[in-house]
Amino acid sequence: MRIPFFEPKIEHLDLYLARRAYDKALGAIGRELRRRPDDLPLRRRKADLLRQTGETESAVEALQDLAQRYVSVGFHARAIALYKEILELDPERAQIHRELAALIGTESPREEPRLEAREEDPEARARELAASSLFTLFDTDALEEVLTSTSLRVFQEGDIIVTEGEEGLSLFLIVDGSVKIFTRGQKGEHLPLAALGAGALFGEVSVVYGKPRTATVTASSPVTAIEISKEEIDRIARAHPNVRTVLKRFCEERAANAISVLTGARSGD
Repeated sequence: MRIPFFEPKIEHLDLYLARRAYDKALGAIGRELRRRPDDLPLRRRKADLLRQTGETESAVEALQDLAQRYVSVGFHARAIALYKEILELDPERAQIHRELAALIGTESPREEPRLEAREEDPEARARELAASSLFTLFDTDALEEVLTSTSLRVFQEGDIIVTEGEEGLSLFLIVDGSVKIFTRGQKGEHLPLAALGAGALFGEVSVVYGKPRTATVTASSPVTAIEISKEEIDRIARAHPNVRTVLKRFCEERAANAISVLTGARSGD
């Protein structure tokens, strides 16, 4: 008697994982990705599952493919974070930052990133694309140096990331999670200024202009962020003077855009 074969289905994914039926889980993910190849969150789950099951080489390939897809839609910060994960899994990949620098330098982002339902907030998507555009402003050699100098930081909810009044020693680009920004009032009370999510850049003004931190930033959820230290930026700028010029121009454009948005909001009242 022939036993019927049933292909794993994506709707049973959580059940497969609960039963540790990882082959079926990977089969279900693969089948769904053939139907929806641009589902990047699902590709992330595939990479995580491969890593969890000890299939390091396949996990690296999945992470690399996912990073390239993020670059293709202009989300360079996420690609950088993924390449840092690849380096953790395979420290022998000495040329990985040069590879990513070349990829960012040559890839033309699509006009409409197709990142599935998880990326449905157009404002958040626009903010992330704007912050990620920083990396396209460097030439390949300078970008490789910048990428090599970055570190991936993880903060838990409630952690203080930067403190108002302190020296600005690094800048941060949020890959995942959200933060709250506060300043001190006249009586020492905390006054909320803003909330930022994935794609937001903060701390750059203190680093570029040498000013103390103008606000305190705390994690309002688990946060993954790319950090670049002032010391590393200064070191890179000695060999690539245009790095500091690029950062200053980027800060000025962001400030001008912020003023434009604020002016537009007030005129619409």
